[in-house]
Amino acid sequence: MATKYSAAQVAEMVTGGDKLFADGQFYQAANKYQEAFTAQIQLNGGKVGTSDKPLMEKIFDANMAGSFSYAQLMANCLKMARTLLFLAEREHGIDSPELIQPLERLVMLYDLDGAHMLAIEVKQRIDDIKAQQAA
Repeated sequence: MATKYSAAQVAEMVTGGDKLFADGQFYQAANKYQEAFTAQIQLNGGKVGTSDKPLMEKIFDANMAGSFSYAQLMANCLKMARTLLFLAEREHGIDSPELIQPLERLVMLYDLDGAHMLAIEVKQRIDDIKAQQAA
């Protein structure tokens, strides 16, 4: 049997979601808002109404903010990986085996970001460096 929520409990869940959102914990906020939304639907007899729109917007906003945070994090990681590669190239030369580790980091990040063609190009550069080293 489903738990019966009160309007006060729903309001408390929304307030908790708002605090999480303000702290930049977007996924946790979305989960808290979703919990409140589920409880609100239960209070409404299982029906979604126009009064649920603000809570649905909060869920959407928290999910979008979380997605933006991930995109920003990925952009920052890629920038840092490229900087580390640049520094390794400066220190060791553009064909040095010392570049393999920074290049492998880039491959991993490109794959995570869905930039598979860039990952393939970087893998080819790694293979070229390894081939020169073996020769």
